[in-house]
Amino acid sequence: MYECSSCVPKFNVKADGTGQKVTGHPYYDTVAVKVVDDHTVELTQKKDGKTMFSGTDTVSSDGNTLTTKFTDQTEDKPVTGEVTSTRVSKGPGGPTQCRDRGGPTR
Repeated sequence: MYECSSCVPKFNVKADGTGQKVTGHPYYDTVAVKVVDDHTVELTQKKDGKTMFSGTDTVSSDGNTLTTKFTDQTEDKPVTGEVTSTRVSKGPGGPTQCRDRGGPTR
């Protein structure tokens, strides 16, 4: 299960790679989350069947670096980018969020 606790409104969808209906979001009405492997998750958001956002989160094997690659198609011209985040200290135990857009919880 994939939980976006930072989304407004929050949502939970199956992480099986299929589009799951969500409501209340202006830029998307379905979300597909696919766990590629132990370190990688893909996310696709669509509105009326058109891809609006896609991204891939990859955590390094040592767990200290998160690389996010994305394509945002909510405007006329797509915006692509890559963000690298580095762990600066050990976090608390329990559920954690991979990224502010609502990464997978563990």
